[in-house]
Amino acid sequence: MSQYRIVFSPSHRRPGCVLLQGLGGTVPSPKFYDLFPPETWLVTPTDDMAAYPADDAMLEQLSRMAAKEVSNG
Repeated sequence: MSQYRIVFSPSHRRPGCVLLQGLGGTVPSPKFYDLFPPETWLVTPTDDMAAYPADDAMLEQLSRMAAKEVSNG
C-alpha cells in the first residue's frame, strides 16, 4: 500500500491546489490528479489546512468527500 501526504482542509473537505501542495511540502502524484480534478482544489489556504498522511484508501475517501462538497455548492 502506497503512502502519500496531501494538503487538505477538513472543514472545507477539499484539497489545496497544486501550488499549495508544494508549499505544504507534498509532491502531487499522478493519483492526486486522477482523484482530485481542478474544480475540487482550494486556491487559498484555510485555517485548518495542513499536510496529512494518507494511503490509497484514504485518498479515495477524500476524493469522494471533495466531489460531494463541490456538487453541493
